[in-house]
Amino acid sequence: MSPLTLVVLCFALVFPGPSLAAEGQCTAYKRGGLLHMKHYVCCDNCGENDGAPDCGQTTYLADSTERDYCGSCGEDLGDARETVGMFGCGGCTGQAIVSHRCDKRYVYAGASFCWLHSKCFELRCQKVAQDAALESSPTDQPYCGDSHCDKHREDAASCPFDCCPLRNPDECRHPYHCSKCPPLCCAETGCCLD
Repeated sequence: MSPLTLVVLCFALVFPGPSLAAEGQCTAYKRGGLLHMKHYVCCDNCGENDGAPDCGQTTYLADSTERDYCGSCGEDLGDARETVGMFGCGGCTGQAIVSHRCDKRYVYAGASFCWLHSKCFELRCQKVAQDAALESSPTDQPYCGDSHCDKHREDAASCPFDCCPLRNPDECRHPYHCSKCPPLCCAETGCCLD
């Protein structure tokens, strides 16, 4: 092994890049430029099932059969331009439940080019992780990410994902069977009302 290779390897071990998710964590990515953008999630499940997880190398991506953006242990193979968020999700079981719900909610043309599916995945995973930490069963209680703005617990500041579509429906409505993607500011407190 050449000295240069050894230096690069040591540097990579000491300062790991954003392409690997922390063990047991999922990472939401944004890939490509304006015309080639994809939003997807990779999860590190290498600690499950003696290193052979049931959902290893699964790419969580809306409206697509592509499964080549995520490598083993949550490695990003899609040359992501940006890491959008990191979160826990209860391993393969939690991810399968969350993926099923978000896939059903955001099935429309061009959904993988929109941030809604990845944000849905992240928020619902946070709920799964919270339930696991509290050792409680999932409940029907409202939570940020269920796509319903609960007037008693949520508002545009505390949960823009759920409440911005009510505050600014022209810009922030979540599409179901159309290709319009709301601006990313609809996931932020301002809700496109600067």
